[in-house]
Amino acid sequence: MRKSLLLLLILLSTTFALTAQQQVSGEIQGKIVDEKGGGIPFANVVISLNGIQVTGTATDFNGFFSVKPLDPGRYLVSASYIGKVVNISDVAVSAGRTTFIDNIVINTSEATQLDVIDIVWERPAIDHGKPETGTTISREVIEKMPRTDLVGTLSYAAGTYQSDEGLISIGGSRGNATRYMVDGMWMIGTVDLPMDAVDEVNIITSGVDASQGDFTGGVVSFSTRGPSRKHSGSVEYFTSQFLDPFGYHEARFSALGPLLNQYRKTDSARPMVGYLLTGTFRYELDTDPPALDMYVAKDDVLADLKANPLRPSAFGEGLVKSTELIHLEDMRTVRHKLNNDGKTMNLYGKIDIKPSLTTNITIGSSFYHNQNNAYIRVFHMFNSENHPITDATDFRGYIKFRQSFLPDKDKTQTEQISGYTLDNAFYTIQVDYQKLLRN
Repeated sequence: MRKSLLLLLILLSTTFALTAQQQVSGEIQGKIVDEKGGGIPFANVVISLNGIQVTGTATDFNGFFSVKPLDPGRYLVSASYIGKVVNISDVAVSAGRTTFIDNIVINTSEATQLDVIDIVWERPAIDHGKPETGTTISREVIEKMPRTDLVGTLSYAAGTYQSDEGLISIGGSRGNATRYMVDGMWMIGTVDLPMDAVDEVNIITSGVDASQGDFTGGVVSFSTRGPSRKHSGSVEYFTSQFLDPFGYHEARFSALGPLLNQYRKTDSARPMVGYLLTGTFRYELDTDPPALDMYVAKDDVLADLKANPLRPSAFGEGLVKSTELIHLEDMRTVRHKLNNDGKTMNLYGKIDIKPSLTTNITIGSSFYHNQNNAYIRVFHMFNSENHPITDATDFRGYIKFRQSFLPDKDKTQTEQISGYTLDNAFYTIQVDYQKLLRN
């Protein structure tokens, strides 16, 4: 009776994870075999990320193993049996997908194998764990892209198009038909994050399953960086001040590392509490630079127009607008739009709390603020100083709790066959909040 109630509780909790967890986490499956190709039972498998042991498991009676849930990233998979170890590095795990490692060979015959063998994993030409069509952009690729805005990097994926308004269209659909998600939270409002916060972008262009909800475009899922064993950070500044007249300035910073370590000053030390903090500050003299020079009234002419907006008609009756009497010699050309500057502040922070290998608590939030002087074509020639100001502020926050159940290595083979077990099971509960302000 107790086992049935416990199973029902786990099923209900798993349902509470909603579709977010299905997309945020991934899985690694594989098989450990001996030199003859036979599966090795009860071999140990350890999964590490950034030098930190994340989880582990043991193979079944046929040598197969499965590890989940795993956040997107590049993992080290260590398989060991009777003192012999095979390390497979750079194993890529993507959100909502299964990564397969076929036949990890451990030679069990005496001393015919080195104690430790290191292998670099390569993604297969045909990815069996990817049923949908789309593109995965890793952090390594993002760092090499020429774009400094996150949404702009999406336009490099096949099947996507970025409109002049900055919206991403997938598969020919409208820009507002694309759904965006960050760490399992659906994004509403402005879609933007600091580039240094992103670890992976998963773009699904077709074959989207029904669990994603009701929409007609594609899905873009952002996964942020996880905790690190060591402190690291960066500060960058970009400017076009001396290269063009458009006055682009951008400053970026990032910092991540451990706040509290367990087993300090030992080889098995791991962060119990880790942090990530990133930010981007941007100023643009012209948020939408023109292709050609633009005409505006000269300063003295503009001052006269303000002092005398109306003049007597040449026909001796009534008044006419002074702007109707402007000639070409009263104008000057400018290379950028006047009073069309924009300021943007974009912050993202996350704290990961991992009191044990099976329990993880993540608290994340983002803040976005943008203020622009909106360009109006009919204002620009004589009235650019009165361009309207647009103001947008977005705040997002979430708390996620995840509990996993590792295999019980103390059970005998008979107990594992006949007894009830929760090996490789997990559940997730996530609560998020978003608030948008527009002026």
